[in-house]
Formats: sequence, C-alpha cells, structure tokens
Amino acid sequence: MGILKNIKGVGESLEKEIINAYGSEERALKELKSLNFTEFFYSDIKASRMQEIAREIYSEALNFDYVDLFGNSKAREIYSAILNAIKEEAVTPYAKIKVGLFAPVRHREEIERRHVTVRVAMSLVSALGDRVTEIKEALGMIKPFQKKSEGRIASQVIAVEDKELYNQLRDKYSSFIEIFLIERPEDFEYLRNYELVRYIQGDIGVTVNLLSGNFLTFYEFNESEVLPEIVIKGIIENLDSIKAIKKIAELMGGLNIKGLDIELMKSEAMEKIISILESLDSTQVRVFSEARDRLNQEVDERLRLANREIEERVEGAVALKGREVLKLLSGFQAGGAYEVIPEKVKEIIKDVAEKYEVEVASSLRLEKERIMFSGLFSYGYPLEISEEKLQEVSAWLEAEATRREFRAARDAASGIESYMQGVERSVNAVLELDFYLAIGSFALKYKATLPQVSESPALTFIDAMHLGLALEGKAEPVSYSVGASSIKLEGSEGERIAIITGANSGGKTTLLETIAQIQIAAQSGLPVLAEKVEFSILEKVYYFAKPQGTVSAGAFETLLRFFSDMAEKSEKSLILADELESVTEPGAAAIVLSAFIEWFAPRKDILLVMVTHLGEELMEVVKGKARIDGIEASGLDENLNLIVSRNPVLGKPAKSTPELIVEKLSRKEDKPFYEFLLKKFRAS
Repeated sequence: MGILKNIKGVGESLEKEIINAYGSEERALKELKSLNFTEFFYSDIKASRMQEIAREIYSEALNFDYVDLFGNSKAREIYSAILNAIKEEAVTPYAKIKVGLFAPVRHREEIERRHVTVRVAMSLVSALGDRVTEIKEALGMIKPFQKKSEGRIASQVIAVEDKELYNQLRDKYSSFIEIFLIERPEDFEYLRNYELVRYIQGDIGVTVNLLSGNFLTFYEFNESEVLPEIVIKGIIENLDSIKAIKKIAELMGGLNIKGLDIELMKSEAMEKIISILESLDSTQVRVFSEARDRLNQEVDERLRLANREIEERVEGAVALKGREVLKLLSGFQAGGAYEVIPEKVKEIIKDVAEKYEVEVASSLRLEKERIMFSGLFSYGYPLEISEEKLQEVSAWLEAEATRREFRAARDAASGIESYMQGVERSVNAVLELDFYLAIGSFALKYKATLPQVSESPALTFIDAMHLGLALEGKAEPVSYSVGASSIKLEGSEGERIAIITGANSGGKTTLLETIAQIQIAAQSGLPVLAEKVEFSILEKVYYFAKPQGTVSAGAFETLLRFFSDMAEKSEKSLILADELESVTEPGAAAIVLSAFIEWFAPRKDILLVMVTHLGEELMEVVKGKARIDGIEASGLDENLNLIVSRNPVLGKPAKSTPELIVEKLSRKEDKPFYEFLLKKFRAS
C-alpha cells in the first residue's frame, strides 16, 4: 500500500476524505496498513464504501481474497440479514462496520483465523455474564478519540517575532487563535488592546517588565504551555469516553481472556484526568470570571443599601432635621456646596461609601483585593457610581479572569498531556471490545457454533435454526444433509441433489432458507445457528425464491436464461430453488425440473436442493440421481393448525396437504361443499 489511490475503489475525492479523517496521507497509510480503521469508520464516507475499501485493505494485509459468493440478489439478501442480526448486538458504528469484514472467502486459513476471533468473543461474553449489559450501556457513551478542537479563542493573540515560526503557527492554529507577527517595536502598541497576549520573545527583545499586564511572555513555543486550551479542549471532548472507559475497565475487573488483545488505561490514571479537569472548574479559578459577570448587579445593590444607610444615620446623628440636610445636599451638590456641609455628615457619607465598597468586594468573594474597589462610589448624596472606576474594576476583573483561566489551563495541560496517547489507545481498544462483544453475544444468545470444513461438496447440519424465526423466538431445530459428509443422517447416502416435498406451510421454504443461511454464514467465518455443521467452501450460492403475487409472462423465459448461463459455468456451487413450477404450467414444470436434475447430476461440484409439489411426477427421473425428502403433516390440532414435523424425513417423499386444508375448512365453517369435497379425497 504505497499511496491511497492505489487502493481499489479509492479515487481522488475519496482520497481527500480519508486524508481528512486521519489528518495526513502519511498517517492514513500507516494506520490503515496496521488495520486501525477507527478514524476511517467514523468519517463521512458512505458506510457501504467504507466496508468495501476496508475489505480490500484487510484482505491485502492478511493475504487472502474475498469471494463473490452470491449468484443472485436473494443470496445477497440472506447474507445482509445475517450481518444485520449481528450488528444489532453491536453498540458503536465502529463495531457495526467492522462486522462487515466477515464476508465470504474461499481461503480455509482465513475462515480458521476468524474462528479464533469468534472463540475469543464467545469466551469473553461467557466470562462477563451479566456485566455485558452494563458494558454495552457504557459503550453507548464512547466516541472516537477527538484530536481536533472546535471553537476559537476570542480577544487573544499569539505574538511572535520569528517569521518562520509565525508561518508555522498560522498554518496550524490560525483557526483557533489570532497569530500576529511583530516586526518592529511599535507593533507592541497595537497589541495592548487584546485581553491576553501570548508573547514569544525573539530578537527585538522588549524588556518583559516594560510590557503591560495583558502580556504573558514565553521564550519558545510549546503547545501545552502557550496554547493549553488545545490540550484541554481535546481531553474535554473525550471526557465522556474517558468516564465510559473507566466504567468498562472496572467491569472488566482485570479479566484475562486468552487471545484478547485489549488493554485499557488503569482506573487510577483516568481518575487523575477527571480530577485535573474538575480543578479547572474550581472556585479559585471561577472567582474572577464570576465576579466579572456579577459586578454591575452587586454594585447597584450596594449603592441602594448605602444611600438608605446614609439617610438613617444622618437622621439620627445631626441636630438639624436629617431630611432637611439631605435635601439641602441634594440641591447644592452640582454647585459644589458639599464642601460646606458639616464634617459630621461628611464622615457619615465617607464611612458608608467605604463600607459598601468593601461589601462589593466581599459579595464577589474578593476580600483580599478590596483595595481595587476603593473609589467606586463618588461622595455626595445620593452616592453615585464612579463610571471611570467601574470601568477600571471591570477591565481588571476581565484581565485577571483571563490570566487565571489561562494558568489553570496550563497547569492542567501539563498534567494531562502525558495521558493523551493512553486515552486514544483505550478509546480504540473499547471500540474493538464492542466488535468482540457483538459476535460473542450473537453466538451465545442463539446457541451458535463453529462449523467444520469438508473437502468434498457437502452441507450437513444438526438442530439448525432459521435466523428470522430465531430472532422472534419461534425457531424449531431441523437437521438436513446434502452431499457426502462425515456427519451421518439417517436416509442420506451422500446425494448431491435433493428434492424437498410435503405439507403446505410445513416449513419447506424455511428449510431452504436455513440451508442458505448456514452455508453463507459458515463461509464468512461466522458462528452458525446449529448444534453441529459441516460445509464445503464454494464459489457460488444461488437462491431462486418462490414468486410472490402474479407471475409475469416473461418469468419462465428469464428463469431458463439464468439456468442456461449457470449450467455452462464450472463453479463449485450450491443451487437452491423454491417451487420453480410456479412460473409455468404443471406438465411443463415436471419436464423442466427433471431436465435440471439430469443436467446437474453428473456435476461433482454442484449441490442442488429443490422444493416442489411435483415429487410423485419426478420419482422415476430421480432414481440414482437424487434423493426425495418429505416434511409430513399428521393432522390438525385443536386450533385447526397443521400438526407438522418440521424435520424432513430423508429419502421419503411426503404429500402436500390439500385434504387437510379441506378438513380444516369443513370443521371451521361447516358448509356442505367442504364436506362433499372431503369425502371425495378420502375415497380416492
């Protein structure tokens, strides 16, 4: 894998999306070559395309080929249904897509490698027991590791003197914070309007103590020192995942499953990260930002209380009627008459003003910085707010809040940075864990097993369940065999062609679909829903479903053309056909089916199973070439449902059930015609 465009299916636009997912082509190639698909599976690329490309990379890395096993769309639909059932057990998009790597192959070594994965998955789920549910709940909080931080730092700037460094920082960080190049001493004046300047000192060499309070000086660029917000935002964006990983690690409890290569960060390390992040929200850090936000509200409230207290104290302390003095003051204030007011009144006003300036500081939890609030109220009556002082305090709070938040972020970043790679590895590990849990949960929930591989064309299973019915909890186990197998079933002599006959609604189509499900799942390296299975590795699976609704005039011709093309191919195949007679007249159908049997009988590489109601018509044709099996209906139960043994009797034809259907109608509706027809059946 040299360049991305060399991967089959990757064009120019897709290449750009992959590079965007990984950050660079170099990293994309490295990660994909290592089969690390995390960023890829969480990209904006269509899921089916991702799966296709991941299969290409996966097969090249492990030196095997996928096989296009599906001879027609129905066979492909059956595979999709199997895959979707396993995906339902997965929580994360990563696991849902990765399950798709288990597609049909023709290499036995690859199937056996997948069996190892399935065994590990089953051991894992079995060992975890009830904890699986809690782990899956935690997995719902997992997101792929976030390397990019969204958002922008406003009213702040990084100022540098080195042009090369300026270009590097601008290319990398300009979307996050403004980057400014200092080319002459006069440029510093421009920077005084920023809330915070992160100044990386160079040759111009302005003396640090000559810079204003909004400057923080550095002598070189280090991301966690100069831009700690990048590290902090990155880890905060992964905080839910960190908490989930901590929960999963605790639930795993040091579990050691042979073959499971999943290593999570220790709980203590994740606890440390969470503790550091919580320190960013401490009272000490928040006090100035909260004071900045509440300043005007607190000043207004203290001004109201101060004026009321002046009124009360003057009323009680001055010989003149206090209200008259205050009225006088109020009238002359503009003309400077305040100076002629008795000292006693002045003392009260000054004392109250200073008291409530301190109270403003206290209400903002800044008692130690109360000197900064001195002069906030202008002496006189009523007291007024000094707008100039208020702006000064507001600017000071803003600057101090910014500086403290920066320092807290810097301290936190230095404590967290060393954990970042561990967090990323742990996120990737739990995503992989979800993949194992999905396969293991599916296998154990439905009592699935791993099949054996047969060298000769064969498919035999014992107590298999139809996937769709198993999902609904309605499946009945069935056993069946076609081809020469080491698993022996009564009635089977290793015939490669079998015909299934029997009761309507007896499960013939269900059995045919089960055969397809078992073969496709087995050849995908997946667990199969059966007690025991032996299968052979094929090149094609064809499934011809029973037509639904009105059959079109060209259906028979289309079927013949398809079979004609298929008959000329020398592929090792499994052909499944459901009531092909429904596309033509009964007389012609028997001829066509017998022709199919005779044509494929000499082919040692073909397995053929057909469902039909024409068993009797084919009895003579199939002798020595095929086996006729039957699904028997023995009567009706108390609810007038067919009593059917879903397990076919191998080598014994079974009749359809028109007589039982007539009996059902007769007993249900008690009409003379049904009774008359039933007598005819019984007399025949």
